[in-house]
Amino acid sequence: MILTQKPLLKTIIFAFVYLSLIPFAKALPVAKTPEEIGLSSSKLEAITEELELLVNTRQIAGGVLTVIRNGKVGYRKTVGFRNLETEELIQVNDIFRIASMTKIITGFAAYLLKQDNLIDFNDPVSKYIESYGSLKVLIPGKSGEASDFTTVTAKNQITIQHLLNHTSGLKAGISNSISGNSATIGEAMEKLVNIPLQFEPGSAFLYSNLNSDLLGYLIEVVSEQTLAEFFEARIFQPLEMKDTSFFVREEKLDRLTTVYTPKNNNFKPLVNNADVFKQTYFSGGGGLYSTINDYSRFLQMLLSQGQLISKDGQTVIQVADAKTVEEFLSIKPEDLEINPFFQQLLGGASYRFTNGMAVKSAPSETVASIGAFKWFGAYSTYYFVDPKKELIGILMTQIPFAPFLLQTNLINKFESLIYNSLCNNCQDVEP
Repeated sequence: MILTQKPLLKTIIFAFVYLSLIPFAKALPVAKTPEEIGLSSSKLEAITEELELLVNTRQIAGGVLTVIRNGKVGYRKTVGFRNLETEELIQVNDIFRIASMTKIITGFAAYLLKQDNLIDFNDPVSKYIESYGSLKVLIPGKSGEASDFTTVTAKNQITIQHLLNHTSGLKAGISNSISGNSATIGEAMEKLVNIPLQFEPGSAFLYSNLNSDLLGYLIEVVSEQTLAEFFEARIFQPLEMKDTSFFVREEKLDRLTTVYTPKNNNFKPLVNNADVFKQTYFSGGGGLYSTINDYSRFLQMLLSQGQLISKDGQTVIQVADAKTVEEFLSIKPEDLEINPFFQQLLGGASYRFTNGMAVKSAPSETVASIGAFKWFGAYSTYYFVDPKKELIGILMTQIPFAPFLLQTNLINKFESLIYNSLCNNCQDVEP
């Protein structure tokens, strides 16, 4: 069924902005004014206008965006609809499919195991999952046909570091494509050993959900917990991320945003929301659901060197050592530059991929500081973090595999507008 959106009246547009001001449980402290934390109120309004334009031109059904600086929320807006059919307006605590924004959490979980001295990133995966001890590498034939290839035994084994920076050689794709009727990620990963690697481990970068899925399975093996249990115990529960999980419980389904595909200036619902609470397949590459409030707490914890103030303001929560977080956010010599597709999508070169995110490694045409990091999800969710400026931006919408120009615009336009709102004494843009 294709839903035709009714004309949007000015009164409804006003409601989008007004609704975002309704009180909500504080995920993070809220600045009294944007200017208090070095953000320009007038320049932030350009973000509001851009969000409204995307809704009114039917490029997105709805979305939520937040800007955080110095540990405080300076801007948060909701626009559009959670569900077009029922005409439910989107709310700040709505739940989104964050897809590949799961990867940074999986990478961080691996660092917690390293902090516990349970793994070393130079360890071969086969130390923990025996079936990965002898893998084949694909050698393309001269014809260029997909069916024309031979295989040879890999010279090197896949290490945990290869999974973290996506240099393992595992094929591009998602675990569902090789899982068949598998009920768990472990069952799928045991089948993956039969697919030849695309290149010798460590020799190139190839972005693939399968790296993070295999890493998630390794975390399960080492921790003797499911990935969902490990995430909950070590990350979500301490950080009070109560709406982040691999499934949405039935009592929360009314807050789950509907996924829409734009079609002929209308929207087509894509995903059936009815069975999400039955999830048992925990994909470290892209399986999580979350809210903008929850995700902001995770990113702020990284900026705060592994710790965060509890929501009631009474307790300092220590999730990881400062040294662990510093290493997690640092680029290693073996981390490779993202390919041209991701360079264009993310606004320039000089970004290297590590731990489930792209980290800026050298000066470039973008205004982001060296060390800034970012990534996105297939349903058009996006975040960036600039540690030097203590700045976080998060955008959540639900347009699956959005057209490249729309996805690029969502990422680059909003990042540019957020940086443009930074100010010294709230008059001049920061250098």
